[in-house]
Amino acid sequence: MTDLHRTWRATFTRRWHSNPDLCQTHDPVGAHSARVALILWTLWPDSTRDMILAALTHDLAESVVGDLPPAGKSMLANAATAERLIATQNGWHVPTDHVARLNFADKLDAYMWAMHHRAPDNGEWADAREWLIFAADRLGIRDKVEGVL
Repeated sequence: MTDLHRTWRATFTRRWHSNPDLCQTHDPVGAHSARVALILWTLWPDSTRDMILAALTHDLAESVVGDLPPAGKSMLANAATAERLIATQNGWHVPTDHVARLNFADKLDAYMWAMHHRAPDNGEWADAREWLIFAADRLGIRDKVEGVL
């Protein structure tokens, strides 16, 4: 299989398959990645080409390793690790001070997906919301995202 075919196929990997509250939803990695890129572009119109490319490719590895749970405590525990991974993926140059933007957009999309599909709040989504509010404050965009949180 060529790299082109492997990359193309990776976009069909289904997210949320290991989450009992959201596994019935259909959210392919390609759609999620496109939404993350759009969130970046909407919140930060100055996003570089490499940041958008990083957003479009940040979860392609899920076709091999599977979906990692993005919510709640796992989100909080993995935030720093996620930021480091995003910064170095695929050779895109994402300035260190912008990595947090990409990580935020990724987590915001996960939260918005869960809320759109009315995932039950067992405490983890409340923790995720708290992290998003904290991160939005730190990034100076709380007023832009408050309506979806």
